Amino acid sequence: MFTNAIDQKKPSDIRLVVRIEGGLVQAVYANCPAVIRVAIMDYDIQGGDPDEMLELDDGTRFLGHIEETFESPCFVPEVFAAFDETVPVMDGQQQHYLAHKGMVCPVCGESDTEAGRHFDADGLNASVTVRCNPCASTWTDHYQLVGFDNLVGAVTNK
Repeated sequence: MFTNAIDQKKPSDIRLVVRIEGGLVQAVYANCPAVIRVAIMDYDIQGGDPDEMLELDDGTRFLGHIEETFESPCFVPEVFAAFDETVPVMDGQQQHYLAHKGMVCPVCGESDTEAGRHFDADGLNASVTVRCNPCASTWTDHYQLVGFDNLVGAVTNK
């Protein structure tokens, strides 16, 4: 199963900011539109909400819940700048292409595009040339292998 790499930033490009007030997570912000689910674990269980009490397989108990990130492409770089760290920023043309799931030409915005029949694959990555019929622009879409599904056949553990 390949996913279009424009649907997600490389893991090294994703930045998260966890906002905590009074010892409680208030929000998790990301510099990208990807839906990222963050598991919050708190080992300080004294006086915690019993509805949030969870246990790992080894018996370790903790308070926890799941937070989804909010996209904040301006706030996240601002926070990282306070640490003297820059955050990769996607240009407007890439953002527009990503927002349309790669289904429009990044030059003219038309959806009449054709992907080549041949994927160039190298390990976990693949690419294909795409052509816009109205304006004749070409570009390369990049994909990443993220796993597989619909497995049919004998299952073996190796």
